[in-house]
Amino acid sequence: LTLDWRLKAGDLFDSLGNEDEQEIEKCFEVEKNLALEQIMKGFEDVIKNLPYPKYDETLEYLPDEYSAKDVEIFSLVLDKYQDIRLFFQSHAGHYLSGLINKGSDDEFTIHTKHLEKLPNSIGLCNNEKKIIVRGNVDQYLGSDMSGGIIIMNGDTGDCVGPEMTGGEIHLNGDYHLSDKIRGGNVYHKGRLIVKDGRLVE
Repeated sequence: LTLDWRLKAGDLFDSLGNEDEQEIEKCFEVEKNLALEQIMKGFEDVIKNLPYPKYDETLEYLPDEYSAKDVEIFSLVLDKYQDIRLFFQSHAGHYLSGLINKGSDDEFTIHTKHLEKLPNSIGLCNNEKKIIVRGNVDQYLGSDMSGGIIIMNGDTGDCVGPEMTGGEIHLNGDYHLSDKIRGGNVYHKGRLIVKDGRLVE
């Protein structure tokens, strides 16, 4: 599997801002990336072998070694899979979250501005990582989160933070909170709106 990363990056520039373009240019300096190919192969196996999204089973398909940069590039090429499977949004969210949780780096950036079908459950089971999302996501952001930080630079779908017990979510767009946030803090544009799992009056 060989991809022309620079051509792919060029296709994305129309939908991304200047800051995003600079980050993509950094990501696409390498023409061939074995770790990225293994990530993509794992995701292809997920959508082929798992009829319904199951996070624990998804973890079995993750490669052993990769970097935060590899995961960021993977988020940029996810659009090629959008029409393959009915449950793309959940498969994508579970796989990205698994890559982040299992990864050795402390900070990960995910791009979604180029996607028509938005991933859900980003930050699922996060307990220590810093996750920066550039673009919108679907429902269940930060589900079952026990620690770490999510910085959401876009809008969310329904149910932010279901079963969240710790950590922080920073929202910078439209949002819809879950009524099952158990702990942790949530901020909207810098203002604390949930403290220790309770709405701030």
